[in-house]
Amino acid sequence: MLDPDFLLCELLTVPSDVATRAAAEISGCEACSADAELPFDWILADAMHRPGMFEFVLAAPVRCPLCHGPVTEKNASMTDLTRREWAVLVPIIAIAVLMGVWPNLFLRPMGPSIERMLNQTKRETMIEAHAGRRGN
Repeated sequence: MLDPDFLLCELLTVPSDVATRAAAEISGCEACSADAELPFDWILADAMHRPGMFEFVLAAPVRCPLCHGPVTEKNASMTDLTRREWAVLVPIIAIAVLMGVWPNLFLRPMGPSIERMLNQTKRETMIEAHAGRRGN
């Protein structure tokens, strides 16, 4: 019996340069690393910016950057974050923690403008309600 999900799967040819970029993202393969967990298909999908159900056809064989053997179905976890990625993530995480621990640090400066908006909305609602009574 044919698997119905297979029919929803798109067949993609992977250019050599994309396959090389994807191979650079792995730190080892199933043959040279006991930590191999991520299927190479996932890394290819990420490199091609194509989430979803795909079967990939490689234009050329891909070699493991560690042992230079052919890349099989599984690969080791992706390489660690670069310094640039850490430089972006650390301030975002710090601000998120700061907002969670001291929310008033961010909410207090917004107080006056929120109060003005609420007062203006109340006035407009009262004017509309008053105009509605005159029309009846």
